[in-house]
Amino acid sequence: MDKKQLLEQFKDFAAGLSKKDRIAILHDSDADGLSAAVIAAKAVERLSGKKPVLVLTQGHSPVSIQEQTIAVLKKKKISKLITVDLAVCQNPETVRKVEKFARLLVIDHHKLYNNISSKKTVFLNAKFFASFDPSMYVTSKFCFDLFKEVVDLRGLEWVACIGILGDSALEKWEKFVKASLKSEKISMADFEILVGLVGAVEVVDKTKMKNLFSEFFNAENPKQLLKSKFLKFSKIVEMEKKKILGGFDKKAEFFPERQLVFFQFESKLGIKSAVINELSSRRFPNSTVIVVQEHEEGFLTISARRQDFKVRVNDLLEKAVKPLENAFAGGHIPAAGGKIQKSDLKKFKENILKELKPQKPKK
Repeated sequence: MDKKQLLEQFKDFAAGLSKKDRIAILHDSDADGLSAAVIAAKAVERLSGKKPVLVLTQGHSPVSIQEQTIAVLKKKKISKLITVDLAVCQNPETVRKVEKFARLLVIDHHKLYNNISSKKTVFLNAKFFASFDPSMYVTSKFCFDLFKEVVDLRGLEWVACIGILGDSALEKWEKFVKASLKSEKISMADFEILVGLVGAVEVVDKTKMKNLFSEFFNAENPKQLLKSKFLKFSKIVEMEKKKILGGFDKKAEFFPERQLVFFQFESKLGIKSAVINELSSRRFPNSTVIVVQEHEEGFLTISARRQDFKVRVNDLLEKAVKPLENAFAGGHIPAAGGKIQKSDLKKFKENILKELKPQKPKK
């Protein structure tokens, strides 16, 4: 796909935004997704003269744009939809359903499954733009770089930084982040608090995500968000994470010949991402880490991480769930997730062990 041609399509879409349009933004609920949505919404407001009429997120499922979301878009008479940080290219049929009543702009950095470009959809995947691993071109930074070509976004660099840190891409964008830290007169620790804030709201009460979006959108600087009423959620998550990790040594399974750590736990909070990020980043950066958590009756959610990129965990999970019914998986090379039936846990683990070949010991 020609980068220059894609940029022209993007600019045409952006130039066509007007007050007459009913614009919606659909985003993932993690730090990168929320940050990208804020940047896109700010750009929409400055380009069209009004805010998006709808900003929403949705639960994770094998369908990227869910039927209930499509129903809401129709009811709100949305004429243009911008999706950010969602692998909607996994399900072209849902995109085609939206095309029946709206034009789409899709901005994403997940694995490329299908090219969904059409006369009504502008499809921008980081793979078409980055000479490095697309997962490191986080959607918030990708959004910022795209929209700054058509509208003044100075002062919003800090928003992109939240997404960069949230998706563990600091090494790639360290210069950009440090410049923002200096400009905003804020510390890296403060940025990390804001990343944790997004994750905490996602875990404790996802229905508050729209309220958190408003806080981010209305904030003139990141320091204002350090007074967020939702910071209390971060304390709840930290306490629960500490309790779960306290039982790690007894419950975890280790497969050193496959450089694999497997950990299953229970919690009333959907906290697996916070747990696995702690394990993978701080304890096992050179191992494949997989955590499994009971999600709903009869189902388990899965997360996988590999910090050194030696195993493509998105491909690993996809292969492991492929033979299973009512299961799905996807994500990036170093970070991925999915869902399986509880009754398939043994088979899932067997598939993982089959796919991960034993490593030769170092001499």
